[in-house]
Amino acid sequence: MVTIDGIWKKGTVLPLSKVKVVDGTVVTILIPEKKKKKITSLAGIWKDDDETYETFMSVYRERRAPRRIAKPIRRINL
Repeated sequence: MVTIDGIWKKGTVLPLSKVKVVDGTVVTILIPEKKKKKITSLAGIWKDDDETYETFMSVYRERRAPRRIAKPIRRINL
């Protein structure tokens, strides 16, 4: 058995590489089903990652910190 990658276009499979098959050969095409991921399956994905935790905490602290307004610069006449 040989695996060949291809693209489905207008009802025809177009191989992505050159294929040596005799005309009239019967072939079977297996199309994998895409599994739908629910957002709940991602819950807790970073719970034990210390670096991610620190990143989120630093963003949280920056958002809660009062905004600092820069003082205007005095002009110096030369």
